[in-house]
Amino acid sequence: MTTSHADIIAKAIRDRKTLAITDEEGGRPNTRVFEPYILFASKNGNVILGGYQITGATYAGKPPVWHTIPVTKITSVSATKNRFLVREGFSSNDRTRYAEVVVAVTP
Repeated sequence: MTTSHADIIAKAIRDRKTLAITDEEGGRPNTRVFEPYILFASKNGNVILGGYQITGATYAGKPPVWHTIPVTKITSVSATKNRFLVREGFSSNDRTRYAEVVVAVTP
């Protein structure tokens, strides 16, 4: 992931704007619309985007669904003009899941 991707994701999280993402999770191109909630490092050091997927491909059932994407799998990302409200149940305080929070939405 390039620095510009990280900047776009972080700004979208702070501004609560949805993202249009193309990624290669699962070994094939996927297009998704995502409410970005958190950018974090896992315990093994992978940087991961976590959020609520509105549309697009997923292995966790039909959207909408909570989803994570390793940022190394993201091939393109752009912020949309659409804003989102923080959904009930999100917390960036789960240190068993989020070893290090890079940026997260605030309630």
